[in-house]
Amino acid sequence: MRFLILVLLLVGCSSPARADLTAHYRHVDGSGTVRVEVAGNGDARFEMSGQPWRLIHRSGVSYVVYLLPGGPLVARIDDLRQLATEHGGEPPSLAISSMRLVPRGEVRMGGFSGRAYHLQMPDGPTSRPQLVVSQDPALAPIGQAWLRQIDFSMAMLRARGAPVPDAVTRIREVLTTGSPIYYGGQQLQRIDNAAIPAERFRLPAEPVTLDELRNGAAQSFLGPTV
Repeated sequence: MRFLILVLLLVGCSSPARADLTAHYRHVDGSGTVRVEVAGNGDARFEMSGQPWRLIHRSGVSYVVYLLPGGPLVARIDDLRQLATEHGGEPPSLAISSMRLVPRGEVRMGGFSGRAYHLQMPDGPTSRPQLVVSQDPALAPIGQAWLRQIDFSMAMLRARGAPVPDAVTRIREVLTTGSPIYYGGQQLQRIDNAAIPAERFRLPAEPVTLDELRNGAAQSFLGPTV
């Protein structure tokens, strides 16, 4: 009996480790791409082509890396949120500010399916969705990376003195329910489980401190487009 209990305990503790996962997106109207990499230990990297920033999540902490002429600048996302509560500026003009996000049923894109959400315009919903979200549990790690990206976008809007539009807040709410297979024109093309080198999640420089952000380091920052 003791032997049987020991075997059952060992079986219960030997569930396979989560594999590395890389999601590849491509814009439906061009060559723009998004690459989301998630390691089995939860470290993640979010990178969008043509943008001077990338997000790295490691050991439970999220960072933004800016690629500046003088070298990379790294900051903690939590510090940016804190800065946003202290700093204001001229609010940017956002076309999405007056729009609402509305569900429009299930759709299939490539080999993936999910619930579509459209932006409501004065003359009706857009013909193309803003967001399509899948509840496939295999894609769940990707959803977490996208959530961190939109949190970063919201922090940058607040840091520039802009209120976060209701549609953006709603997009974040929807992202908590699953993982995007389509977001703002970026469509999920494929998933692969090849091992991701650990250096992909290393920071290229020491993060600046919150005091350094307060003293002007943030002037060099370029925020992403929501």
